[in-house]
Amino acid sequence: MFSNALVQVGLLFGGCLFCLVIALCMYLSDNFDSKKRKWLLLMQVFTAMLLFSDAFAYIFRGYPGMVGYYIVHISNFMVFVLSDVVMFFFNVYVCSYLFANGEWKSIRRTKSVSYICAIGIGLVIISQFTNLYYYFDADNFYHRNTGYIISLLIPVAGMLIDLSLLIQFRKNIRKKIFLSMLSYIVLPLVAAAVQTFWYGVSLINLSIGIAMIFMYIASTGEQNWEMYQLLKKKTEIEERLSISMTLNQFVKALSSDVDIDVAIDNLLGVVNEYFKGDRSYIFDISEDGKTIQNTYEHVNEGI
Repeated sequence: MFSNALVQVGLLFGGCLFCLVIALCMYLSDNFDSKKRKWLLLMQVFTAMLLFSDAFAYIFRGYPGMVGYYIVHISNFMVFVLSDVVMFFFNVYVCSYLFANGEWKSIRRTKSVSYICAIGIGLVIISQFTNLYYYFDADNFYHRNTGYIISLLIPVAGMLIDLSLLIQFRKNIRKKIFLSMLSYIVLPLVAAAVQTFWYGVSLINLSIGIAMIFMYIASTGEQNWEMYQLLKKKTEIEERLSISMTLNQFVKALSSDVDIDVAIDNLLGVVNEYFKGDRSYIFDISEDGKTIQNTYEHVNEGI
């Protein structure tokens, strides 16, 4: 029978592996927009590191000796730092969709998220010396400290700023992309609210991993749609070019001979070639509509 600890570690490692596979697929694919791919790929890689660190922190909690001591300390440190790093890349990823090149730099809110992430990482470093966020007892077990709520409020502030950007510039992105980005904000916020009272399961980090899957699926659909539009546009251009070239051939055929009968025969030859037909005709319909006279015809050689 599986224990809760085994299930949690399995979910964390599974999410880590899934994010790495997604990152590899994105790295090998050329269908994605280069900038959007870069930021989403970095989010997937650092989310994988986040889930991996969280799994190790869970495995080695209470582990005796110096090995357990260092692994628990390092892994917990990485969990808090990587949460802010992922949020930074998410902010840049959102901006890459909402704004044209460089346009986002003129909006203060986009820069403020970067500052918030930097402050968050700085406080994590400070907490290693002050136990601001958490501490470890003599048995190497992790415990929250009074300042733990700050570690939640900092990313919440960044997420709310990104949410305001998404809502304000909603028309700049398609619905599926909007919903996938919204999942990164909503799911961790809900998980944080639950985890505040029900500690013991890494709901926040697991919800981030789930959001990464949603964003990858939406991004893949978006890129496929853009490729379809490009292919459709290319086909339309080729059709127009073909028609234009055929019209030029018509003009050339009509002016190819001083004898109008020969010129019209050349024209019907072009019609045959365009429609891949065997024969083409010109009929003269009488004014009363009762008779039809075959005035010209062109039959391909060998027909």
